[in-house]
Amino acid sequence: VSAFAQMDWPPGFFFADNYPDQTDFTNEFVANLYPSMEEFLGAHLAYFERLLVAPAARFNKARWGLKEVALTTDDACYLKWLFPNARFLFLYRSPYHAYRSYRHWRDWYRSWPDEPIFTATSFGRWWKELTADFVRNHQKVGGLLLPYETLSAPDTRKRLEDYLGIMLADPS
Repeated sequence: VSAFAQMDWPPGFFFADNYPDQTDFTNEFVANLYPSMEEFLGAHLAYFERLLVAPAARFNKARWGLKEVALTTDDACYLKWLFPNARFLFLYRSPYHAYRSYRHWRDWYRSWPDEPIFTATSFGRWWKELTADFVRNHQKVGGLLLPYETLSAPDTRKRLEDYLGIMLADPS
């Protein structure tokens, strides 16, 4: 998707909707022939609607979301493109607390099977990269950046409610 976000790429003749409906492509170079951006967007939306929206609707929930510990702000930009009204919480945690929580799951991979995260050092590098990305880029999607350790604080609760536009359930 990021390649399609560049202003000069791809050129217009790469898109099928720039050809008449009855075009005979037999003698045309079609290796770079793409559906329209509307069709491209629709296909991506259909995937996420089937994956996340439909199950929420089965439980009579109008709101839905996902929690992920390995996605970056690039992933959030993609999701924001699909869902312009989406809200993004970027939580970062003390690296020591995060590692203590993680170490019970030492079979994680950043990218399977090439990038295992089996050691404290590899976890620390991954934590640092993700956290730095959140700090630098959360504003690109209008995201809210919060330290995990402050989630139970009343002022954080207020910030979350204001950002999400909902009242949060009492955690007790």
